[in-house]
Amino acid sequence: MSFKAKQRYISRDRIIISKLLQDSIPLPKRHRNWQSFKKQFNNQSTYRYNFKGYDIIVNLRYAFKHFTQNTYNEQRSHLNGVLYDILHNPLLVIKKYNNKSKQNSLQFYKPYKKDSELYHMMMFQVLEVQENVYLYKTLYDVQNSLNKVYEIIKTVDSNTIYFKYENK
Repeated sequence: MSFKAKQRYISRDRIIISKLLQDSIPLPKRHRNWQSFKKQFNNQSTYRYNFKGYDIIVNLRYAFKHFTQNTYNEQRSHLNGVLYDILHNPLLVIKKYNNKSKQNSLQFYKPYKKDSELYHMMMFQVLEVQENVYLYKTLYDVQNSLNKVYEIIKTVDSNTIYFKYENK
């Protein structure tokens, strides 16, 4: 699978930014409050979703809070509108071992446009809590670290769970 991602987005060992921008969508509007955020998930407190045989569990109150109170104290509330979209419509999903937590993780990646020129690349990471069951951990902008995007695109085929343009 990842072979197709490499063909589409990498040339001469460099990311083709224009192609990522072409495949991006506008950054969704942020949710101003908890009720709005929860509504997109059918007003549940815990959201369960099966993606390609992997069960994803999102504690929505934790997720909403994490956009303002996170490891690096970054203000990410402007990104809270992407969680549902990136979970249901990712560009690329890879399985990777997380050395820090000593667990497998799934990383959902998707580029977004902002102000027609700028784009944001979001990573939605879930950690394996039992076989094929993953718990939401974080979602962040990797705009300033294209090395992470490069690594995701170049992931070996056996670790690529999904690529949107695999059959195109």
